[in-house]
Amino acid sequence: MKILYLGMVCNKANYLKEIEKSKVKPSVAALVFENALLKGFKENNVDLTVKSFPVFPSFPHSKKLFWTNKTEDLESGYKTEWIPAININAVKQLTLKMNSKRMIKRWIKDNKDEEKVVLVYSIFEPIGKSVIDICKKTNTKCFAIVPDLPRDMFKADDKSFLRSYFKKMYVRKTTLIQSLFDGYVYLTEKMKDVISTTKPYIVIEGIADLYDNNKSLVKANNKNFIIMYAGGINKSFGIDNLVKAFIQLKNEDIELRLFGYGDYVSELELYCQKDRRIKYYGWKTREEILKYEAQADLLVNLRNNMDEYTKYSFPSKTIEYMLSGTPLLITALEGIPDEYYKYVYSIPDNDIQTIQNKLCEMINLDKGELEEMAKNAYEFIKNNKNAQNQAKKIYFFLKENIKDGR
Repeated sequence: MKILYLGMVCNKANYLKEIEKSKVKPSVAALVFENALLKGFKENNVDLTVKSFPVFPSFPHSKKLFWTNKTEDLESGYKTEWIPAININAVKQLTLKMNSKRMIKRWIKDNKDEEKVVLVYSIFEPIGKSVIDICKKTNTKCFAIVPDLPRDMFKADDKSFLRSYFKKMYVRKTTLIQSLFDGYVYLTEKMKDVISTTKPYIVIEGIADLYDNNKSLVKANNKNFIIMYAGGINKSFGIDNLVKAFIQLKNEDIELRLFGYGDYVSELELYCQKDRRIKYYGWKTREEILKYEAQADLLVNLRNNMDEYTKYSFPSKTIEYMLSGTPLLITALEGIPDEYYKYVYSIPDNDIQTIQNKLCEMINLDKGELEEMAKNAYEFIKNNKNAQNQAKKIYFFLKENIKDGR
C-alpha cells in the first residue's frame, strides 16, 4: 500500500532557524508529533510520499514572504516536497489550495494502478478540501489525523477585527468538511462525537519519539526542589492559578520555572519581580526544554478540567513529560485515558487551593517514591506509545479500511 502524506512536517533544524527570526513563535508540537510518526512509518518500511505545508507566521510576522516546492531531507529518512505558497494572510490559503490540488492529482495519476490512500495531518481546510474533492473523483480513500478539533484550534482575537474575522471564517469552512473523510486517527475517544459517529477511527493519544527524549533516568541533585512547566503561557492553560498557588507556599528552597509564550507573560514577569523563586525563561528550543525537564524535580500541566475543550484534547506535553524521567502532576482530564493515571500524580481540579495543597504534598514526598513513579511512567510510554508501535497501528487501520478504493 502506498501512502501520500500531507502534513506540516519539515526539517527540524532548518525550521527552528527560520522561526528564531520570526516575531511570533509558533508551537512545535505538530512538528514533534509528525517527525515521530514518520520515524515510526520508516521503521515499518512504509511506502510513503510526503508533501508539506509548513507552519510559519504570515508575513510580516515571519520574514518568509513565499516558498517554492523545494525538497528537503527529514530526520525520519523520508524526503518532503513543500507545497508552494505566498505567505500573506488569505493569499497563503488560496495558493496552498491551488498547489496542493496539482500535487495530489499528480500523485494519484502516477499511482493509478496501485493500492493507495491519502493521509492528512490536521483538518486544515485549504488542503483538506482539495484532498476530499480529488479523492472522491478518483475513488481514492482519504483519512485525517485529528490532533485537535477544528473548532478549538483558533480563538477569536479581540485586538484585531480582521484577524478575528478570518479565524472565524476558517473555523466555519473547516467545520463544514470535517466529517467528509473516509476515516480518522483521533487523539481522544470523544473526538468522534464531534467529527463523525459513523466513520471508522482509531485512537492513539500521541506518539513517543524515543530518540529525542532523555534516555537516562539519573536525576540532577538539585539544591532546590524545581517545579517546571513548558508550553503556552496562557491563562486558559491554568498558568495564573499555578503561579498564585506557588506564591502561597512558604518554602524558600523551591523554584517554579516556566517556559514559552502567551497572553500571561506580562503578568508573569511582574510576579517574577515580586518572588525570586519564580523564574521565567521565555522561548527555548525543544532540545533545551528536554534538558530542563530532565533536571527538574516535578513537571506540571494543570489545565482547567471544566473547560469544554479538555474533553476532546490529549495534551501533547503529557507523553514528552512522561519520557523525561521526571514525575508529572496533572489535572484529571476527560481526554486522558484511565491507564495513564497509574503513572502520574493528579488533582481533581485546578483551583488555587487544590494546587497549593498538592504541591505542598509533592515537595515533601520521599525522593525514592518520586523516582519510582517517574521510572514507571517512562517504561509505560516507551513500551506502549513508541513510534514504531503507533505507526504500525495506523498503517493497519488504513490497510483495513481502503477496500472500496484503489
